[in-house]
Amino acid sequence: MPKSGKPPRLRVVGREEMKPSEFGTADALYFRELHRLVDQVFTEADQRCGWNWSQLAESAGLAYATVANLGDRRTKWPQFRTVWRLCKAVGWDLIVKSKPKSKRTTLKLAKSA
Repeated sequence: MPKSGKPPRLRVVGREEMKPSEFGTADALYFRELHRLVDQVFTEADQRCGWNWSQLAESAGLAYATVANLGDRRTKWPQFRTVWRLCKAVGWDLIVKSKPKSKRTTLKLAKSA
C-alpha cells in the first residue's frame, strides 16, 4: 500500500493494444468483478455515507462524469485505480489476490481501520 495515498499503478502488460473484443475469459471475469465492487461501493456510499454521485466523485477525487458513467454502466472496462479511489472514498481497502491454481485474480474489499 503506498504511503502517499496515491493509487497504485496496476496494469496488464501487453494488453494496451488489444481491443476489448480480444479479451479472454479471465479478462471478462476481472472486469465483471470490478463492476461488482463498484456496485458495492455505490451502495455503501448511499446507505452509510448518504452521498450522491457528485459527493462520491468529490470525495474520491474523480470527475463527476467518471462516476456517472460507472453508475450508468457506460464504462465497460473501468480502470483499477478508479475503483481503488472509490473504495478509499468510502473507507475501504482494496486487496488484490491471485489464486495460483487457476491463475485468476480476485479482488476483495476490507474496511479501513
